[in-house]
Amino acid sequence: MARQLVEERLAFIEMLALWQGEVRNCEVVKQFTISRQQVYKDISQYQARYPAVLTKQMDGRYCFQDTALPIFYDGDLDTYLHWLQTNEFSPPANYLANNTWTSYPRSKDD
Repeated sequence: MARQLVEERLAFIEMLALWQGEVRNCEVVKQFTISRQQVYKDISQYQARYPAVLTKQMDGRYCFQDTALPIFYDGDLDTYLHWLQTNEFSPPANYLANNTWTSYPRSKDD
């Protein structure tokens, strides 16, 4: 269960990075009611496993690298638009079930 919660947070992070062009720790803290330290830990583990996907900018925001694609988020625009309207995030369960910490990074060139 804890692993699924981490993956859900990572999907949310990827969604923001994809559709907003960036993500900040405070957005994840607000969405999941977790500490900034937990967000930092999640992103640090993500970056260690997938170093070519998400990068931290000098101003503290995280962005996708140019050739990266999300691993935990399916890229669905409707999910993002639903979140914008309701502040409720729920990635497709079947996507999370098939994309876990054991997944390999994808790139736009694949």
